[in-house]
Amino acid sequence: MALLSPDGRLPAKLISLGRIIRPHGVHGGVLIMTYNADRPEAILEAESLWMTPPDGGAPIPVKGIAGKIVPKGVIAKLKGYSTREAAETLRGMELSIDRLDLPAPEPDEFYHADLLGLKAVTESGREIGRVANLMENGAGLILVVAGPGGQEFLVPFTDECVPEVDLDGGLVKVAEIPGLLG
Repeated sequence: MALLSPDGRLPAKLISLGRIIRPHGVHGGVLIMTYNADRPEAILEAESLWMTPPDGGAPIPVKGIAGKIVPKGVIAKLKGYSTREAAETLRGMELSIDRLDLPAPEPDEFYHADLLGLKAVTESGREIGRVANLMENGAGLILVVAGPGGQEFLVPFTDECVPEVDLDGGLVKVAEIPGLLG
């Protein structure tokens, strides 16, 4: 039986906001490592939050969360977990929000999760693979494109290297810059 969110639906696509690192205190608190350094409070403000076990099991809706921001992340209590032993069972859980609950991005802005899985094609239309991952390298975002036969391309996510992103069409166009694609 699938568990539904408080509004009665299953999540469409989960976007991870953080991970429960360990119990905190004796009354069911947990320390959460947040993935949003700019807005760590987003994990506490989420209207529909989901937990996914580290073994990749089915997502479980969070019935309520309250907490505070601390230098190491977020200290929080999840409704229904009132002892240290109960909090221990949450260790490693990913805390996520449904993609449908996020605001629409501005034009020419994209959520990382929306880019994953897109077909990557050259400007001339040759398919080179799919966006398998994203990496931050300090200078910006890099698309990791998984190509045929285990080949992998690292494509800087800039207007010069990726002149077009078509979410509706399910693809990104990659410039044919010498040396970029091997």
